[in-house]
Amino acid sequence: MSGVLEARGLTLKRGRREILAGLDLSLRAGEVTALVGPNGAGKSTLLAGLCGLLAPAAGAVRLDGQDLSALPPMARARRIGFLPQMPEIAWPLEVRILVGLGRTPHIGARGLSAADARIIDAALEEAGAADLAERDASTLSGGERARVMIARVLAGEPDWLLADEPLAGLDPGCQIDAAETLVRRARAGCGVVLTLHDLTLAARIADRVLVLAEGRLLADGPPEVALVPDVLARAFAVRTALRRGPEGASVDVLGRA
Repeated sequence: MSGVLEARGLTLKRGRREILAGLDLSLRAGEVTALVGPNGAGKSTLLAGLCGLLAPAAGAVRLDGQDLSALPPMARARRIGFLPQMPEIAWPLEVRILVGLGRTPHIGARGLSAADARIIDAALEEAGAADLAERDASTLSGGERARVMIARVLAGEPDWLLADEPLAGLDPGCQIDAAETLVRRARAGCGVVLTLHDLTLAARIADRVLVLAEGRLLADGPPEVALVPDVLARAFAVRTALRRGPEGASVDVLGRA
């Protein structure tokens, strides 16, 4: 497993618009890092930059000290798995075949081996999607699709798993299951970075929280440091209370700041 994914002086643009400027950040494998912030804060853009889908306008992204842009695309795909916010399924495919596409960076032209098939089945099971394996992926509900796409990125066995709102569209039980899956991956040594809008979920599953607003990093630290009322007031313009109970931490939104 790789150890460090870092940004140094990272500036990212969408067209001519500057989204993030001069960001310095060092992420560690074995941790769940949650990116939180209001709509338009730059969370999705940061993920795209960290996985190499968006080239820096300035600065660099490095994986274990190597500039990410120097890695061939297939090698980069083996190291970093990316789950976009609104994954599209463009044509009818059996779910098992769709999840198997996550193995593409590893198999090249030789096709799936028996070992690959076992990894795919294990990913379906881990994501709670084994019962969907023979379904036509184009017929899935939003929550079913979310579980299947998590399985697809798990099937790639990446060192780093970057996910944009991976828990959106899941019912509470499936959301808990998916969150536990991501935490287990981190405890096994994978670096997990995900965007979340649910502040309580971030407080409960993340080892580290980054709070972004207007393209700036307002806080970076464990939940009890990053999700405090003054930071969240600046980020979201709301009044909050960070509470700790037997079930874990929670963030209560009390009203507009």
